Amino acid sequence: FMGGTGNKFGLEIDRWYDGRLDAVRSTGAALNYLNALHDRFDGDWLLAVAAYNAGWGNLEKAIATQRR
Repeated sequence: FMGGTGNKFGLEIDRWYDGRLDAVRSTGAALNYLNALHDRFDGDWLLAVAAYNAGWGNLEKAIATQRR
């Protein structure tokens, strides 16, 4: 997770603690993020996984570019 995405999905990240390194919490956050991406991309798991890897905004930009 990038810091902002981690915070958005409930991971505490500060000077002393990084929730991204907590296997249980980061796994839960990752599943929530994948579910949000799945919903955002109309139930398409391939696009959800691509967005998880490349970033939500980057995938949307690539799709827009290909449509043009």
